[in-house]
Amino acid sequence: MKVKHIALAIAMVSAAAANAEQGTTYFTTGLGLSDNEIKESFKTETGAHVGDSSLSEFALGYFVSDDLALEAAGNFSTGLQGNNSPDIEQYRLNALYFLGGDMVKPYLTTGWGREKLNVPNSTAADADTHLFAYGAGLQFDSSESLFGRAEVRIDEMTDESYEHGVFMLELGYRFGAKPAPVVETAVAAPVVVEEPAPVVVPEPAPVVVVVPADTDGDGVIDDNDKCPDTIKGAKVNAEGCAVFEGNLKGVNFDSGSANLTAGARTILDNVGSEMLKFPELKVEISAHTDSQGSDAANQALSERRAASVRTYLLGKGVAANRMSSVGYGEKRPIADNMTAAGRAENRRVEFTVIK
Repeated sequence: MKVKHIALAIAMVSAAAANAEQGTTYFTTGLGLSDNEIKESFKTETGAHVGDSSLSEFALGYFVSDDLALEAAGNFSTGLQGNNSPDIEQYRLNALYFLGGDMVKPYLTTGWGREKLNVPNSTAADADTHLFAYGAGLQFDSSESLFGRAEVRIDEMTDESYEHGVFMLELGYRFGAKPAPVVETAVAAPVVVEEPAPVVVPEPAPVVVVVPADTDGDGVIDDNDKCPDTIKGAKVNAEGCAVFEGNLKGVNFDSGSANLTAGARTILDNVGSEMLKFPELKVEISAHTDSQGSDAANQALSERRAASVRTYLLGKGVAANRMSSVGYGEKRPIADNMTAAGRAENRRVEFTVIK
């Protein structure tokens, strides 16, 4: 029986590796316990109660979307149970629905399959029938590839012989989840250049150069400068007019909240200083989220985050009538929400100059 289980696990891993696509295919294995008398008691022909069974589990799954996964699973007795504990051989097709979250994801599960149960010292208590399973669990993603699960479910055998309460701990691995690429810098071989013999060039006559005037020192001569009184040190366009370059990339928040991180406050300190150079400038502060969670929750979170940035800049001396804040929730993605990298790009704050 153990050889059969090992062969099944190898076949499932091989199939997963052959069909892996960007982390959507995964394999899990785990250990657990089956409480065989969760609803009523069962006895062997010797009068002893049927005991609990220790189980191993193997599963091969596929993420149809971020929220839904389908998998084929098998449960088998480990041989560590007591003398009156049944040997269990079970195969199921499961559906798992995830209820959001980034690293910690609660989920609901249901499945249909077949189970063979063999009770020691009692042929009357044996069972071989279809089953219906339902339960809930919690998944923890430790990286793009590795995750763990804790699951509790009920296995109802359709011939009404047994109802199991199953408790399972699992480890999983996603195939095809790609780490960030490593850019290798090629080192060119040294080039030996022979210096030519020096050429004596007669010294030319001096040339008198007339430098056009640039009164405000912005790099645009007065004849072409449409903004001749630009503040010293400000960046300008080709016509000599100041250009605001507020950049909010890297403004992050505590998970699930509108509290600015320390790094975000440092970036906003620089943005506030830059805005004070342009007292006539007006901007819109917009916040965006990825698609995980409900539309309403994402909309509310984005509005709070945009308002949090505006409040911080008010504290840095930027006038209130120069800033407006708006949240767009998940409605304006700039990347694919089906990948972790894409979702990270969609969680952003942007500055738009409106005057």
